[in-house]
Amino acid sequence: MWKHLFRRILVSLLILLGVWTLTFFLMHLAPGDPTALYLDPRIPPEVQEKIRHQMGLDRPVLVQYAQWIKGVLRGDLGYSFSRHGPVKEILKEAIPRTLLLTMTALTIESLLALFLGVLAALKRHTWFDRTVNSLAIFFFSVPEFWLGLFAIYLFSLKLGWLPASHMNSIDFAQLSLFEKIGDILRHLILPAFVLSISSLAYSMRLVRASMIETLESESIRFLQAAGVSEKKIHFFYAVKPSILPFITHLGMSLPFLFSGAFIVENIFSWPGMGQITLSAIFARDYPLIMGVDILVSTMVVVGNLLADLAYMLIDPRIRAT
Repeated sequence: MWKHLFRRILVSLLILLGVWTLTFFLMHLAPGDPTALYLDPRIPPEVQEKIRHQMGLDRPVLVQYAQWIKGVLRGDLGYSFSRHGPVKEILKEAIPRTLLLTMTALTIESLLALFLGVLAALKRHTWFDRTVNSLAIFFFSVPEFWLGLFAIYLFSLKLGWLPASHMNSIDFAQLSLFEKIGDILRHLILPAFVLSISSLAYSMRLVRASMIETLESESIRFLQAAGVSEKKIHFFYAVKPSILPFITHLGMSLPFLFSGAFIVENIFSWPGMGQITLSAIFARDYPLIMGVDILVSTMVVVGNLLADLAYMLIDPRIRAT
């Protein structure tokens, strides 16, 4: 088990280094110049060169890369060109907001996928199974931006049940602690459900298929022949092996959740890394874009490692290798 985990950690570190390196060089190969934010055609060329020198953009790309990697290893992500502040401090405010959104969406996806997937497998070929599968295919096919706009139109504009945007209300500072928590939760419901819905559709069908395969296996038939009750077979012997593929899928779904969060955050004006990244891309803010890339890629790799660890804890065959 420990040897397998050590190999996974080593491979993950190499993947992170490769992703960071690729992002750095792709950013520098892209057309345009971040100094265009500050420059004016009337500014003398020597002043333009001075600005580029202050930003470190006049050095060879390999030198810039070496200095950037050294800074990253020291915990220094650089200085944002567009927001005029350390990248680390800018992201420190946005990370908890994005994590709140993505982890809530992941929790919703996990609970509903397990519940609906197992129930659909136990009631396969019934009206419930057909309805759940049809809804899953529909929501999996709907783009997140369209679903987000429809959710705002229905639940915010027409019904007035939930707020349409932002993370909190205008009078947030005057609320009590419990009122603040409730206010954030009300603002969180729509973006979290929109973010989780397409992944939920796939996860539910994955759990259903795995559960059906387990129920039709020889080991379950043996338990049925031995007179073990159906409820005990379903919830003690069938569910556990059925969720193993789902755990692997959770680790792989993290990149899609983060990429989807960038879209959902901009639709609902959620003040997380999605809004920061979009503005940084338009401003060609290299340090800020690469800082976001470092954080997201690290979160994805750590998420996959945690999924592997959970897989090993559930499945004793992997612990023995």
